[in-house]
Amino acid sequence: MKQKIRYLSKKQVDKILDAAEDNFRHYLILLTLWRTGARASEVVNLQVSDIDFKDELVHIRNAKNDKERRVPLHDDLANNIRGYISDRSGDELVFKTRSDNKYSVRTIEYITHKYGGIAGIKVHNPRKENLTSPWPHVFRHSFAIHCLKMGMNLRYVQRMLGHSSLNTTQVYLDVAPTDIKDDFKEKVE
Repeated sequence: MKQKIRYLSKKQVDKILDAAEDNFRHYLILLTLWRTGARASEVVNLQVSDIDFKDELVHIRNAKNDKERRVPLHDDLANNIRGYISDRSGDELVFKTRSDNKYSVRTIEYITHKYGGIAGIKVHNPRKENLTSPWPHVFRHSFAIHCLKMGMNLRYVQRMLGHSSLNTTQVYLDVAPTDIKDDFKEKVE
């Protein structure tokens, strides 16, 4: 049996982002997950030098295999992050805690879970009672699904996600029948 991909609609992402507006750092972490498809481990290791405003790219390094990929820097992420990192440079981390420490993956999981809860959005994980674990990956799935829904080439999505095999990326093509029906209605009307 195929595992169903859990992802957020654009409306749900907007609700989560709205819920985080009172904490700009958390808002920006959520926006980075949403606009780059980065894993939580990649977000905590993101450095100021990884944000290329000139070429409009975010360089993302996979901590497991040290492979790098480039993802287009979306306008809203660029506009929000520019001021946030303006007084920093080079190998300095983009996201630091209030006490100037590196965020942990666990904290990123907590942040995504917290604001998802505030927005009233539930993500069910049948393998675990603790729901914090899947949230950052749900943002990654959402990024992939939305790229494909916008008509982006599967190979490009594969490269942006850093998948070595196209088969890994193809799972995002198996969207729920209700999504196909809703998408059809939007395009026909």
